[in-house]
Amino acid sequence: MTELSSVLTMPPRAAGDVCSICRSWRKPGYAVCWNCQTAADQLGAAVPVISVSIYSKPSVLREWLTFYKPSRGVENPEYRQSLREAAAVFLETYADELTADFGPFDLAVPVPSGGGALGAVADVIGPSVESLLAPVEEIVTLAPGAHVRAGHYSDSWFTVSRNVEGTRIVMLDDVYASGARAQSASAALRKKGADVTLIIVIGRRINPEFCAEASALWKRQSSESYHLSESPYWR
Repeated sequence: MTELSSVLTMPPRAAGDVCSICRSWRKPGYAVCWNCQTAADQLGAAVPVISVSIYSKPSVLREWLTFYKPSRGVENPEYRQSLREAAAVFLETYADELTADFGPFDLAVPVPSGGGALGAVADVIGPSVESLLAPVEEIVTLAPGAHVRAGHYSDSWFTVSRNVEGTRIVMLDDVYASGARAQSASAALRKKGADVTLIIVIGRRINPEFCAEASALWKRQSSESYHLSESPYWR
């Protein structure tokens, strides 16, 4: 964990400048960030997000998350293994707390990667989820002709391949920025009768240059050591 700790950055605990849904920055006077509010407005709800780490660009974690996938053309197996280890340590530490706060889960569903590809996310985070939280099934795919755009949300962008009526689901993804892909895929499942209660991601991106609030949050979190305490950061 020592080597991983030098790469990972702790997500923020609840604070006046932290979005209560995605754990990113938010403007003063608002309970959630602009992206989560937009997702809730366009989809009817925004699903809570728990990330293993936050990250910025450029960074080592960003490189891992970009080049672990074969679909990128430059696949690095070492990056894939490092991400797998980071997810495993986090989930082994907090599986009980995640289940208590957001579960129990009947099923874990990976969000299709960019371009609609399947397999990469499930391969990295799936093994730990399957052993600790719920069976993993790739039942969501990008709909024909769908064009996912950052900061926009639609339950018609994804299709669901089997009956999920009454199923409690946790979504899995590698990267979360605006949440367009993960939140829209979650909404597609809810449209079919599922109860999607959580999105687990490896990296939640923060852009410190976007605004003063983002810069302050990143500066605060990047100055802390990465430590998985007995009390989960989201509580």
